[in-house]
Amino acid sequence: MNLAELKQKRADLIASARALLDKAERENRKLSGEDKSEYDSVIGKVRNLSDQIKKEEERREDERKNASQDRSLSDGIALRKDQKLSDVILTSEKDKRIARDFNIGKLVRGLALGNWEGAELERRAMSEGTSTLGGVMVPSPVASNVLDMARNKSVCIDLGAQTVPMKTSNLTIAKVNADPSVYWRGENTAITEDTNMELGPISLEAKTLGCLVRCSIELLEDAPNAGDVIEKAIAGALGSELDRVGLVGSGSGAEPTGIFNTSNVNEIDMGTDGGYIVGYAKLVEAAQKVLENNGAPNGFVYAPRTWADLENSLSGDGQFIEIPPGIKNMEYRVSNQIPIDQVHGGADNATTLFCGGWENLIFGMRTQLVLEASRVADSDTFSKMQVLVRGYLRADVGVARPGQFSMVTGIIPSA
Repeated sequence: MNLAELKQKRADLIASARALLDKAERENRKLSGEDKSEYDSVIGKVRNLSDQIKKEEERREDERKNASQDRSLSDGIALRKDQKLSDVILTSEKDKRIARDFNIGKLVRGLALGNWEGAELERRAMSEGTSTLGGVMVPSPVASNVLDMARNKSVCIDLGAQTVPMKTSNLTIAKVNADPSVYWRGENTAITEDTNMELGPISLEAKTLGCLVRCSIELLEDAPNAGDVIEKAIAGALGSELDRVGLVGSGSGAEPTGIFNTSNVNEIDMGTDGGYIVGYAKLVEAAQKVLENNGAPNGFVYAPRTWADLENSLSGDGQFIEIPPGIKNMEYRVSNQIPIDQVHGGADNATTLFCGGWENLIFGMRTQLVLEASRVADSDTFSKMQVLVRGYLRADVGVARPGQFSMVTGIIPSA
């Protein structure tokens, strides 16, 4: 029976139960033994039908959400920092239960030690493993949680960089290369055709990003939280690397192209052989360049060394230099992923400061995460009774509007 037929049958049964009660009430009596038996039977059937109806309605809702998810992923929906991949992936009650109950720590322990006690849900995930190392593709509901942990470690995403879940390994989304012009129109005159606006593609191609963690068998056996610590360590490492490639990715080989190596990003050069940064004038200039390209700069990212130089900046009378009012309310982030050994002219200890409207930095992410564990990956691992755990995901980086980023290059350490 379909849903409408189930509901009609339930309504008919409820009416027949109501009729038994009404008849007894008209005759001013209680239900007879035969009536009560019939009434109880009808109510039992009503409850069974209600359960069927609920399950069918949940099934239909899951199908609707899954269809909506597929459309969203194929449309390249972008997630802000306050939105989660899990909100897109976890569309059914089953997925939510898996995400809630699945423990990657138990999975790692089972993969490494072969001990699946209390880990039936995790053991079932082994059926999807295909690697000779014992790899397991973590279920999407669980993977989305780990990927969200990685995203939470990213300063770029914290500043507003967007995440686009990738349904396939390649995704093209649109970007604006040049803004349109608008014109005032007089009465009975034609609207001037715009010839300035230009749209272009951002082509995201999922590239593999991996992480290796080594630990002793004794630790996995004795420390109940060892697997959870490994999970957090992998998520943190993946998040930090996403920052690095988002900022300074080379674009060569399998590495995505970051802001530093993207064409048409505004550059403020500290000089032929680099220069010291004192005070906040260069930060104001970087924000100005973004504003001149119709952007809305909301934050800066720089290396810890640059942070210290800015904090220690003194004016001519020996007072600490304060942040100018125009940029005081912007966000400031420090990242160890920005190198301090860049070559700039004759300097080999330069670094870069980044400013921008960070919503224009796009991270494309496949929603799968693979975990593998091996006790025999190499002779050292075997002889030292260690376990090597490998986790990897696939992602890419794109810059939507390069002109709405600025970088101050050639910053060398102060004397």
